[in-house]
Amino acid sequence: MAERELTLTASLRPAALDARRGIVRLHPEVLTALGLRPGEPVRLAGRRITAGIAVRAEPTASRGLLYADDLILGNLGIRDGGQVTVAPAPLAAARRVTLTGPVEITAAVTPEMLRLALLGKMVTVGDDVSLLPQDVLPDAAARGLVEAARRSLANTVGYAWTSTLLTVTTAEPEAALVTMDTVVGWRDGQVTHGSTAADVRAGSARPGPPDGPTGIVASSHDTGTVSADAAVTGPAPTAPTPVAADTGPAPNVEDLPGLRAQAQELTELLDLGFHHREVLTRLGTAVSLGVLVTGPAGSGKTALVRAVAGEVGALVHPLWAPEVAALSNDSAARRLREAAAAVRAGGPALLLVSDVDALAPRDQPGPLATVFRQVLAETVRAGAAVVCTSSRPESVDPALRAPALLSLEIAVPLPDTALRREQLTVLTREVPLAEDVRLDEVAGRTPVSSPPTWPR
Repeated sequence: MAERELTLTASLRPAALDARRGIVRLHPEVLTALGLRPGEPVRLAGRRITAGIAVRAEPTASRGLLYADDLILGNLGIRDGGQVTVAPAPLAAARRVTLTGPVEITAAVTPEMLRLALLGKMVTVGDDVSLLPQDVLPDAAARGLVEAARRSLANTVGYAWTSTLLTVTTAEPEAALVTMDTVVGWRDGQVTHGSTAADVRAGSARPGPPDGPTGIVASSHDTGTVSADAAVTGPAPTAPTPVAADTGPAPNVEDLPGLRAQAQELTELLDLGFHHREVLTRLGTAVSLGVLVTGPAGSGKTALVRAVAGEVGALVHPLWAPEVAALSNDSAARRLREAAAAVRAGGPALLLVSDVDALAPRDQPGPLATVFRQVLAETVRAGAAVVCTSSRPESVDPALRAPALLSLEIAVPLPDTALRREQLTVLTREVPLAEDVRLDEVAGRTPVSSPPTWPR
């Protein structure tokens, strides 16, 4: 296909819902001249080369303008009124993407959550990107993913999630579309399931068809791009590779002030179930290792579970419920059964299901919630442990609290001033502080805060 390109003038006037989502708007006649349909990727060249998703501007818009936000202009290295060369971009699904950002964000946002925030966006090495999901082109298949990302980011990061900027450090290929098959991770940190940080740093090729991802449907005209729906969703979500056990260093219970009573309760249950089951057998009774841990986002629920698992010598197999819930029912059920099988494979092990209300909501739980309850019951009967967490316990399906399922509920409250002071002491233990820093004053100024970076 002969290269089609136009040079336009950049205009910093994005639609309100486009802001920082990787969207540019073009006059309908410009889209036609470039052989583009709404939702297809475009190559943008200013002082830098970047990429975005083209969307139709209003018919009254100027044919000579490219409407973009400050993030796109920054990635182009130009200001409002600068010249931009626009051309169709061949669609290539990103095999892997690594990013860097503020330490409080990299500590709080999991790679799975990060992938959902980038889903349907074109990324280029050196670009700045936001955590705002690409939700400009609504699609039924992507709607669940986008909503899951919004809820989890708001709960985990707070208001900062809408303004935080991250930098793309590596991408394969260098300009590509993020899909549910993309391996996404933090630089020198964790990545999504099915890969390791070493793999991403080394840039090793991900197994897959040499001509691109499965599920990409070419458009009817020869542009090498896809339809609007495919640009948003990429390949249909498929079940990720089964989660490997979390083998990283577990937090120390003593480093979790305010959670020691909860840790003691959970430790006693798991120690009894894992190491003293014969005592219960002689007494003619049994113990159910199903636990629901509730508390505000950031209050240390995951850190609590990992610390206790370390104390009792159990492997932790993490599972993020919003990611599973966004899959098709068949893929999600397979993912749940594979994760449960890994937990039951041998030795003391614990399945940690975070944000369980996404899998088993109180309102209209649906068939997936039924499958989840079955898997949970089978896992607990087999002697393994299942610990679910939720920052919205009122939204969890009450059926999960049945005696044979999550029979114990442990609440993690927000800390008071004294506990916040102790938490700050732990978190700043290895941080040199200026002489005028008064942790008592800091603790008093954060009446509704919880520690943002508990050990993970």
